[in-house]
Amino acid sequence: MVLHNTRLFRLEIRNIKPNMYINGLILALIITSLVACEPSKAPTTFVATQQIHSTPAKQITTTPVAVLTILPSSPISPHPNKYVEFSSLREAQATTKFSLMVPQFIPDVLPFSKGWIADWADGREIVRIWYTEPGNPLDANTKRIDIFQTLTDQAITPDTISQQYKEVALDIQKVQVRNESGWTYLELSAAMGNTAHLTWREGDINYEIDMTGNWPAPDINNPHILDSKLLQIAQSLQPLK
Repeated sequence: MVLHNTRLFRLEIRNIKPNMYINGLILALIITSLVACEPSKAPTTFVATQQIHSTPAKQITTTPVAVLTILPSSPISPHPNKYVEFSSLREAQATTKFSLMVPQFIPDVLPFSKGWIADWADGREIVRIWYTEPGNPLDANTKRIDIFQTLTDQAITPDTISQQYKEVALDIQKVQVRNESGWTYLELSAAMGNTAHLTWREGDINYEIDMTGNWPAPDINNPHILDSKLLQIAQSLQPLK
């Protein structure tokens, strides 16, 4: 059972006897713990008891019938530990944990716009480099190229691609890129425009190149129309000098 409050708890209930008294008492304990109890590092244990009256001396004994243990969970932060925006590639290289790769070929010679670095508690570091034509970068018709470089111990597979949280990957196809196995796929979006993706892994870095905007538009009928351009960009990547 998981309770949602300012923090998460895991409840362990043992030896519960199915009667209304105990159920009501346990419910009261749960409500009390949520309202008044601040979790600590050590588990907090409540023992629910039931009074049993003996006859004829009317002695009162107390018998434990349920144990309710509240264990603090380890919350996972949805935000990075560090998030930095940069306006030059050299500024980014001075901040990252690994050597950045930059493209020597960009279709339509789109200029570098800006980028971001995010460090996470699990050791991941994600660098995003953004190339975009002049205009509103959030306009679905604006040509954009995103290059992601992620330091991580998680390999890329069709399963990791298809199970992404924010994307629905369509028509995943295996390709060869920079002497490695990679995958191309399509992501549909009415608001931001359809996106063509290429992703692969080299060493301990995962790479992803995305193309969105007023290119020849990929769609369900032609999901891989931009694959050749994605592969050209990937092949042109070189360490930043």
